[in-house]
Order: sequence, then structure tokens, then C-alpha cells
Amino acid sequence: MSAAENETNVKLRQKIAYLQRLLTLRLRFMKYATGVDVTFDDKTVYVKWDTKKGGRYFDEETIEFPIAHLVRRIQHYRTKFRTEYLHRHEKNV
Repeated sequence: MSAAENETNVKLRQKIAYLQRLLTLRLRFMKYATGVDVTFDDKTVYVKWDTKKGGRYFDEETIEFPIAHLVRRIQHYRTKFRTEYLHRHEKNV
């Protein structure tokens, strides 16, 4: 593996780790999810949400997207987190 490929691989793993931390923080403001796991292979990133229904664990939801869309997806989740954080004290009607 060349130095450029190794650096690219390190940056990709750092972005995946950042996405994992961001989504773990977002769990605190979500009502339907109880856990999240981010994995990836050569071309695809997988975000697996552990969801619940009522008082029991119900199912999993998996979202997959190409690695090329990783930066865009991080921005998307960061925007969602900021919105949920700003409205965290509002009462749900």
C-alpha cells in the first residue's frame, strides 16, 4: 500500500469514527432509536439503527450509501443534530 493510499484509508476511518460519534450523540434526542452502529466496506457505508416499538426492542433499520457521499451525509446528520439540540426543551404536543 502506498503512502497516499494509506493516508486516504486513515482519513476515511477518521470520518467513519466521526460519523459514529455524531450519531451516538444524536441518540439522546431520538425517541425511536436505542443504538447505532456504523460500518463500511470498499464502496459502501452502513448505518444500522436499533429501533424500539413501545417498551420492547422491535427491529433494526439499515441505511446504506456510497463512500463518495460520506461528507454530504455527515453534513446532513450534523444539521439534524443541531436542529434537535436547539429544540430539545420544547414540549411535544
